[in-house]
Amino acid sequence: MNRTLIAAAIGTILSLPGFALAGPASPTTAEHPSEPAVSGVDGWGSAAAAQTAVKLVKPGAAPAAREMSAAKLKDAKRRAGIASHQASQGCGDLPAKWNHAQALASSGHADQAYALYVNLLQSCSARNELEGTAWKAANALPAEETDRLLAEPVFDKPALHKIRTALQLQRMYKENTAGHYASALTYSRALRADSSATLDASAIEVSGWLEDRAHNDKVAESLFRQAISGAKDPAAARMGLALSLMHQERLQEAEAESRDFATPDGKRLHAAIVLARAKMSDDPALLEAALKLVDETGGAAEPATVAFRGWALLKKGRPAEAEAIFAKLHKDAPEAEEYQQGLVYAAAANHDYSMLRLLVRKEAHSSSLASQVLAEHYERMGLYDRAAQLENHPPEGHEAAVQTFFSFDNKSGTEGQDKLSVWTLPQLSAALTPAHDPELSVRVDAQAVRLNDGVRHAWGKQLGGAVRKEIGEGVVVAGVALETPGEGTTQVLGKLQYQRVSENEDQYIRVTASRDAIYDSLRSYEGGLGASAGTGPAVSSSLELAAREPIGHTQFYVGETVAGGAVTAHGTDVNPFYSASLALTRDFSVKGWSWLNAGPEVRLSNYRYDANRYDGAFAGYWSPKSNREAGLVFNAQSEEGGRFLFKTGGRVGYAARQLYTGYTSGAFGEDTTTVAALVSPNLIVGAGAGFRASPGYHDMTVFAWVKVPLESRGHLRAADLMTPRGF
Repeated sequence: MNRTLIAAAIGTILSLPGFALAGPASPTTAEHPSEPAVSGVDGWGSAAAAQTAVKLVKPGAAPAAREMSAAKLKDAKRRAGIASHQASQGCGDLPAKWNHAQALASSGHADQAYALYVNLLQSCSARNELEGTAWKAANALPAEETDRLLAEPVFDKPALHKIRTALQLQRMYKENTAGHYASALTYSRALRADSSATLDASAIEVSGWLEDRAHNDKVAESLFRQAISGAKDPAAARMGLALSLMHQERLQEAEAESRDFATPDGKRLHAAIVLARAKMSDDPALLEAALKLVDETGGAAEPATVAFRGWALLKKGRPAEAEAIFAKLHKDAPEAEEYQQGLVYAAAANHDYSMLRLLVRKEAHSSSLASQVLAEHYERMGLYDRAAQLENHPPEGHEAAVQTFFSFDNKSGTEGQDKLSVWTLPQLSAALTPAHDPELSVRVDAQAVRLNDGVRHAWGKQLGGAVRKEIGEGVVVAGVALETPGEGTTQVLGKLQYQRVSENEDQYIRVTASRDAIYDSLRSYEGGLGASAGTGPAVSSSLELAAREPIGHTQFYVGETVAGGAVTAHGTDVNPFYSASLALTRDFSVKGWSWLNAGPEVRLSNYRYDANRYDGAFAGYWSPKSNREAGLVFNAQSEEGGRFLFKTGGRVGYAARQLYTGYTSGAFGEDTTTVAALVSPNLIVGAGAGFRASPGYHDMTVFAWVKVPLESRGHLRAADLMTPRGF
């Protein structure tokens, strides 16, 4: 649990009447109560023992003249001689010198007053004279001069140890009362480090609260336990102990310590601890009981407790209610960081991105939490340029980079006919962001390909490029490529795609027009051989529409894909085709995984062309005449943001196909698994494997890549993963 949030949640409780945080106890002058001293404030730490722990003595006025006996006269002369000697040493007539020093300090001559007080402390020897001088100096000099005075070597005198402790305590209490907690903590630590100082339970308790505020929970716990053992009324120290245990997330101990609190403040604290424990437990029944207890103890209306309720509701999966709570808290206290954080997280969970955009417009710096959360939202939508504008740098995985990719595909079949092995040796890529247009990204690819059907082989080359541009709420990708397939005809290929992801990130629509080479065709690379001499390379031209929509507010989704097009080749009839699929899937949320998805799917298609066959009007290995499939689809990806990333996805089910050899049916299965590792800030390596086992064919692929980001990286993202063509 975030300690800052706990502290903020308890802060209001501690500010309630009678629940003052680290209230000061003040040393007083018991013999001279009319003299000025630091005023005490009722509350925690104001135990009576602290107020009378140090007695400061102010010397009285000279006695009235009266008739003396001869003996008394002799004694008076002796004392007068001593006084005359002291006066010559600078310690005589103390009241007058005190008044003179105070007048100097009051008139702005603090340095002269300081020098006079130091001289008196060095000249006097009697305890009451030293303590009186120190006390007078502390009340006359500015605070910084008092601190300087206490650091003088003269205070190492044993007679001044007690007054030094008293004055430091006075300074600690005064700074604490003024809300200068860091300064008060400095005095507290100095006192605890002084072996000559003895602190009572009240001072130890105040020190505990100061350490608690400084987030030194272990030290605070120890101090509160000491205060409990020495205090006449340990109730306040017990509350401090419960809080320190809570801040250490030792919630069971904190709850046990606070269970018997009888005061309204104590009961509210106990309810807050119970709520924190319920929030950590993820138990809905326990959470409801804790919220009810908060209501019963009267803390439900306090802003900090209301905020704690908001966090609990957010964790319980009720973001709309949580957002309403934090929106009101943020409106009433716009400077409170916890309320703003709660509003950001609740708005994100509630898919209220208009609220996030409003918060971003109000913020003075772009590295704020709202900016980061909104940038992550844009990344999930694929709007990487907008994310870059918010974070002032490209999202991880989409920065400029160079990459090399190797793959080996093996397709089963008869040698010289539908058997084929394809090597990519290698594919070289470069992704760049032009400086003149930060909203445009460019990718260039070059690859060499070797094909082998078990009898013959051929080489080919491909060079392509693509540009990406965000338009409105969607992204347009346009690409063109030239393929030179060995001795075959050079082909011009291309792709144009538009995709838009909804604001809630749960649905999308994508339209793709493409012209692709069927690079599994060896004849395309040889310029036409054998029975099909005179025919040219095969090309597939298609238009595809894909979409995904949620079902209500559930985790179930409908996904559909519809495509149509034709395969063409010189000397061969145009072969039209269609394909369609429909899936009902459910997303799952599991710790350690960023994506888990599974559900049933059906697919229909009628591909009627296979360029690897050399006989018949059309064949059927790669593209059967008819294809009917029903099964289960699944996807899983480990959590992004680490140095290792794993992803797998595939299908299993039953298929019925009409191949060139006849009708066949049976079980099918396919899967592609990929892993990547961030070896160094500028080096990512990855590898993977895929397979297809189905009636009529068995395919497999292995692949690997090396990516060199041109900016240092600390994490891996899904965009760092690679998948070969066709898998």
